Amino acid sequence: GLLVFNNVSINWILGVFAVDIIVSLTYVILNKNHITESKVVRNNVRRIVAFLIMLITMFFYALALWRVDQYTPEMQITLFIGGAIIYYAVFNSTKDVLTK
Repeated sequence: GLLVFNNVSINWILGVFAVDIIVSLTYVILNKNHITESKVVRNNVRRIVAFLIMLITMFFYALALWRVDQYTPEMQITLFIGGAIIYYAVFNSTKDVLTK
């Protein structure tokens, strides 16, 4: 949200997205053996999955809005709220997925 609302360069935003993805996937790889055993790790993996899906979805919506020159402050707020809703929905819908 800080990057989006401060009109940071698209290169910085993409860089932060790339670092977020790398750190998240590294965490999952390092804790692969503990995913089904530890509730804390399982919840963290759920958060990571929800975050990555939200990040990818918001990126493509923002890219589409930017391409048609509709990336306005109002749409930035809408994207931010939509991203929060996506994160919450994915996080809540993956409660039993990792244990199965």
